[in-house]
Amino acid sequence: MSIEQVEKIDFISTTSEGKVELTISDHLEWDAENNHLLILQNKLNA
Repeated sequence: MSIEQVEKIDFISTTSEGKVELTISDHLEWDAENNHLLILQNKLNA
C-alpha cells in the first residue's frame, strides 16, 4: 500500500491493551514540490 492509495488501509494491528491501530505507509519526501501534506490529508480524510 502507499499514501497515494487513499481508498486502501495500509496496516491494521491491535495493541496488548486491545486497542486497534491504523498505520499509514508514507514513502514520499517532505519537499514543497510534491504536495505531501495535501496527499496525507486526503488519505486521513478517506
